[in-house]
Amino acid sequence: MACLYGLEVSTSEEVHVLCLLDDLERALEFGRMIYTHLPSVPNDPNRFGEQPVVNVNEEVEYFADKLLNIGTDISFFDLVPMALKAGALCIPSHIDRPMCGAISHLGFLPDLPYDAVEVVGEVDPAIARRWPVVRFSDAHHPDQLARRFTEVETDAFTVPALREAFQRLLVK
Repeated sequence: MACLYGLEVSTSEEVHVLCLLDDLERALEFGRMIYTHLPSVPNDPNRFGEQPVVNVNEEVEYFADKLLNIGTDISFFDLVPMALKAGALCIPSHIDRPMCGAISHLGFLPDLPYDAVEVVGEVDPAIARRWPVVRFSDAHHPDQLARRFTEVETDAFTVPALREAFQRLLVK
């Protein structure tokens, strides 16, 4: 079964960016690199919950020491090329939200080579002509899975095939 691996990175401006890879080792390497850019703030499990690292057999390997729900020291303008260089699909998340969205936190959507942009509400036609627009659930709890989704047709579930499928979503 095909799978994508990745993470939603919070930049130094607290803009969320979804970075997805189709190769587990590259994804793990990218994740380790991002982890080094998190501030050394220890997690308080009583306040923020445990942060288990789980293997494919659903066994807890260890618990992440650093608090994971805070911004890295990587700027949005640096993260996008870093993610693309790593081979990731690079998708600014919920760009139209007042919290952690590019437009609210930066004041605009920078003209960078994203693979797509993710929205929650209505789409600005100028954005839809420039970048493919997708919708995802951004689930934080199981009951939120699939509350929003994007369907694309593709012959393979790989980063290159999804890039190509996303391009077909562009509004002409």
